[in-house]
Amino acid sequence: MRLGAIDWLLAGSTVSLGLALIAAPLALVPRLASLYALHGVLADAPALSRWVMAPWVPPLMAAGPVAVAVYCTVTRMRPRRRVAVLAVALLAAVAAAALFARGLLGPVLT
Repeated sequence: MRLGAIDWLLAGSTVSLGLALIAAPLALVPRLASLYALHGVLADAPALSRWVMAPWVPPLMAAGPVAVAVYCTVTRMRPRRRVAVLAVALLAAVAAAALFARGLLGPVLT
C-alpha cells in the first residue's frame, strides 16, 4: 500500500483541522467566554454559541473526521476510493470548524 501526495495532503489537512478543534477549548473558549461575560452578552447568547463553548463539543466534532483520516491511511483501499473518503472527511472537518467559528462569534454577529 502506497499513499500518494494527494492522500497525505488530504489526511494531513483533516488531522490539522482536528487538532485545531481539540486545542480550541483550551486556547479560545475561556477567553471569549470571559469577554462575553464581561460585556453581558453571554446570557443572551444563541444556543449554538452556548453549545460550542462546552469543553467537550469541539473535540467531539473533530473525532469523526480525524478517525476516518487515520483509518484511510492505515488500511488497504483502492486509491480512488481512499481519495474520495479523505475528501469527504476533509469537508466534514471544514464544516465542523466553520460551525465552531460561527458558534464562537454568535454573540457578536447577532
